[in-house]
Amino acid sequence: MDRQLSTCSVRAAYASVSALLFVSLVACDPAAEAAKQVPVSNINVTVTAAATETACPEDPIKVRFEPVTITAPPPGSLLESKEFIEDLAMEGKPKQAADGSWVCEQTKKTRPVAPGS
Repeated sequence: MDRQLSTCSVRAAYASVSALLFVSLVACDPAAEAAKQVPVSNINVTVTAAATETACPEDPIKVRFEPVTITAPPPGSLLESKEFIEDLAMEGKPKQAADGSWVCEQTKKTRPVAPGS
């Protein structure tokens, strides 16, 4: 009987702690709420780089995004609102451009950014 009583109280303690953790995690997640309220926008960037007939450039190309005017994101938001740099790896086969030169082209979607320009 003694063993059965202690097992029951341990299970009750685990259930109470689990419920308390769940409620505290749900209540204390303002970043998730802020991210849901602001529309998510990503920028599609296409970069064209000079290449040889057989290969694209090996080193990634750095693309800098600098905001001109933006709407301030809510506190705790995961939207980018400051200058950031994205690496763009040139992959695939080179294509011949209209002028006869060889180029590689790559498109990438950036991480979510704050609304604005």
